[in-house]
Amino acid sequence: MAIAFDAGSSTSSDGSASTISWNHTVAAGSDMALVVYVYTSNDTAVSGVTYNGDAMTQVFASGFTSTQACYMFRLVAPDSGTHAVTVTYAAAVTYRAAGALSFSGVNQSSPVGGSGSLVQYTSTITASVNVAEATSYIVDGSAAYNVAPNANSGQTGGTSTTSAGFKLKMGYKVTPGTGAQTASYTLAGPISYTIGALELKEAVASGPANLKTFLGVAKASVKTMYGLAIASVKTINGLS
Repeated sequence: MAIAFDAGSSTSSDGSASTISWNHTVAAGSDMALVVYVYTSNDTAVSGVTYNGDAMTQVFASGFTSTQACYMFRLVAPDSGTHAVTVTYAAAVTYRAAGALSFSGVNQSSPVGGSGSLVQYTSTITASVNVAEATSYIVDGSAAYNVAPNANSGQTGGTSTTSAGFKLKMGYKVTPGTGAQTASYTLAGPISYTIGALELKEAVASGPANLKTFLGVAKASVKTMYGLAIASVKTINGLS
């Protein structure tokens, strides 16, 4: 089942607080997954993210540069409907921004492959992701102070938000292949900003093509019929 974009949402705030929260709507689809990108400042770590009260799994934390950092979190089988995404910080932080993208057709047991992040003073910022599967999506996010990041070629915008201080964008693209792939954003001029990206893997196909057993026995090991080797069954009802 191919990955498909479902919905995007985001928020930002310049007022000092230790949480930020907004609503996101997930469709009642197959093999759903939710990805959240979080920006933080003031050297303040992100303690966790929940969706409808369910804890999300942290994929990475970029580390701090010039007091800024970014994080990405993921959740498989998120509850359908409209529910709150809540980011909790380790302490009160002035500049906060976060966004969420949901997708269908995502591998539920191993949803994320490679990931990458960067915080840098520059006009173009790039995250490199080591992609394992050619059918994956690259999901990315970026945030900058007072200037909106612009996604570069190949990326589709999923959500964006602005505040008096920080502006955030999230997007995605189909991977052009395996190995080292990139996501990048450009600003009008050099400024310190963040980027993060991850590989979202396609759901494993199910059904007859994946049947490995016959009556609970591995097909390759089915050697007998009624206790006799299949190749040696020579009679029916005692007659040859």
